[in-house]
Amino acid sequence: MKAIAIIFGLIGLLVIQYPVHAQVFPCSGNPGEVMVGEQPAGNGVASIPLCRRASQAAATAPSPPVYGPMIGVYGAIAVDDDARTYNYVSGQDDFKAAKKFVLHKCVENGGKSCRVLVAFGGHASIVADRDGEFFVATSDHMAKQAIRDAFSSCNKKSRNGGCTLLAPPTINGMLQSPDTLGAFDVLDLLYGPDKHAKMDWHEALRLGKDLNDLSAYMDTRTYWAATAIDGETIFGAYNQPDRRSAETAALKGCSGNDCKVTQVFKNTCAGMAWPKGKKPDLLLETTEDTDPAAAKARALAQCASKYGACDAQVRCSGRMYPNSNPDASDKPSQQ
Repeated sequence: MKAIAIIFGLIGLLVIQYPVHAQVFPCSGNPGEVMVGEQPAGNGVASIPLCRRASQAAATAPSPPVYGPMIGVYGAIAVDDDARTYNYVSGQDDFKAAKKFVLHKCVENGGKSCRVLVAFGGHASIVADRDGEFFVATSDHMAKQAIRDAFSSCNKKSRNGGCTLLAPPTINGMLQSPDTLGAFDVLDLLYGPDKHAKMDWHEALRLGKDLNDLSAYMDTRTYWAATAIDGETIFGAYNQPDRRSAETAALKGCSGNDCKVTQVFKNTCAGMAWPKGKKPDLLLETTEDTDPAAAKARALAQCASKYGACDAQVRCSGRMYPNSNPDASDKPSQQ
């Protein structure tokens, strides 16, 4: 029993260390408090933000909680390309064992097209885009760096964007990853040294539990779109990584010498309207608005004021729009 007590005492030292002289206390939200860390969640109890008085600026701030990883312990992540699902394991003796175990777990969970995405010896973070493509990154020492790198890869390489953190980082060690990201981790992840001036810990706590909203902060991609016309039909490309890609993709469906780009927009919606019974050629009226219904209504009103009865459509490009055509189904569209 004494040996067991010593082991758990050492694990406790791995989890969190706070200098006694820092005068740290649970945050109450009162003025003059500065959040400097948190007590990690466990046993069904949420993480507790820890503060000190702003007047104690010279006091030594407590170290943020540190979870794993441990040297000589390995993990792996596998994905099922057919079902667009992922599995992970940790605490394995070597890379080979980690890969074998995670593949077995993937198949056991019904995977038909399983493959190892990564084997790692530190932290691993997995992000998926709106097409179900996976992006993963690892870090030997810092979980937040694994998150940043996974988002960076997704933001740059994803075809249609919508990069979203699937779970808190997988930490390969004796201690399991927490179910949520702690407030201190969120603040440090988003703002680094400027974290205290940017956001209060109430919002940071919320983001740590809502990975979709946190992912929106981490999504730095600009969602470009373009529409083109061949005199009869409107073609479009949406959620593209840059202007040139959007214009090229929009023109791809056109044929003949009359094809031309009619509108380029980003992170918003474009309303398009043309006289009823006519082809949407030179008489096309366009507007932009972040509200799809407003963009369509404005284009329709603009067209009606000039030509009378008109037809209209709206297309959107941006993370906040699940479909480039809001009038269609809720399934994400390609282009």
